[in-house]
Amino acid sequence: MNLQNNFKENKEKTRSIRMIRLFYVAMEKFRRYSTNEMCVGHTYGISSPFILPDGMTIEDASKVVSYLSEKVEKENNIEPCTEKSVAMVGDILEEYGFQKVDNIECGHFHSVDKYNPFRKIGSFLPVCQKVAGVVDLFTVNGDLKLFHNSYFDSRYFDWFTPGVSKQEVDAIYNNIGKGNLLESDESEIV
Repeated sequence: MNLQNNFKENKEKTRSIRMIRLFYVAMEKFRRYSTNEMCVGHTYGISSPFILPDGMTIEDASKVVSYLSEKVEKENNIEPCTEKSVAMVGDILEEYGFQKVDNIECGHFHSVDKYNPFRKIGSFLPVCQKVAGVVDLFTVNGDLKLFHNSYFDSRYFDWFTPGVSKQEVDAIYNNIGKGNLLESDESEIV
């Protein structure tokens, strides 16, 4: 399912969405050493929300984040879809005109929950709850079956676009009149 189809049903709603949040989640089942009880370990890396540059759509913001994800992974020789990659992208979004919102909790979080195959997996951490007006761009790692059996699955959409070029990003910024933001970014992903 692509971004355009996900948002097509309610265009008015998406016009009011002006913020994104990078949200890394990994879930794994394990047996607790002391009790042999089946548990789920949750790891989260959640950025502050970012206000999109004026005139930028969610679709274009997703392409910019996709480009930056591949850029930091290549330049820093790190694995794709990792918490480190997500954090590094969050650290540079302001350089690309995204305005950081500081009053919402963010960071690295870990929790453990009993595993029950007959109920959806959730998180009791307040930081994991949906924030009104913010689209979460999920990067999922670990056991994908667990993620798809979680409450996060209903908030997930396929936002990542592989192979976004520097020229495409330049066009996005030129289209919104902010091409000057990219003048210092000379490197390109091959």
